[in-house]
Amino acid sequence: MGWRSHGGGARAVGGSTGLGPAGVAGVGPGSVEGAGVIRLRVWDLPIRLFHWSLAISVLGSVASVKLGNMEVHGYCGLFTLSLLIWRLLWGFLGSGPARFNSFVVSPMTTLRYLRSPWLVLGHNPLGAWSVLALLGLVLLQAVTGWGTSDEIAFDGPLVRHLSEQWVSVFGSIHLATEPLLYGLVALHVLAIVYYGRVKKEALLPAMIHGDQVRSENEARLLATEKQRPASDDAGLRIKGLVVYLISLALVLTAYYLSL
Repeated sequence: MGWRSHGGGARAVGGSTGLGPAGVAGVGPGSVEGAGVIRLRVWDLPIRLFHWSLAISVLGSVASVKLGNMEVHGYCGLFTLSLLIWRLLWGFLGSGPARFNSFVVSPMTTLRYLRSPWLVLGHNPLGAWSVLALLGLVLLQAVTGWGTSDEIAFDGPLVRHLSEQWVSVFGSIHLATEPLLYGLVALHVLAIVYYGRVKKEALLPAMIHGDQVRSENEARLLATEKQRPASDDAGLRIKGLVVYLISLALVLTAYYLSL
């Protein structure tokens, strides 16, 4: 039995799928990787662009503040905030594993996963909480930056609307969470290395080309568990662009209204 990409979805060629009621054909895009191995699209192009754009933006924020270029630091903050708003919206409007309802689970479910891991397409429960923590901390940094002043060369756009006490609070939070952000980023990188070297799961390449390689047996299990791979057609990519333009417009509007 072989597999081919057909109309945006994986389908079996030559005989019965043997996958039960759901079948791999019902779970989304896929293609032949080799005998008994299937590539499943796990991250759509918009989510991959978001991931790398956020990494570049955060790196730019850190580099610019260390070099004393607060103007660039401020622009990086605006860009970061627009990306985070996009990710929030894409958690409801995206496809497959990008949706919040596909990976956000309760702490009890996470504990059950730690005791007895199961097959997951995309973020596993532990990884999901790690991602949420990282995004939340970056969001906190971006928001508090709006109300931060160094009293020399930089005032966030909200500073003129806040009391001195609140500016101090925003600045204290912004500074205090900086080392926490470094720590979470380091853990994120270490987790990627651990999964690649120890568990032989290539997480980083999947965020480049969008695919996870699974055996046919794993694909059957994912199908019966109704874990749908991502769609990644032109329509979804256009929708991703439109959602980002809306997110950017919201940030820029808020910025100029605060001036």
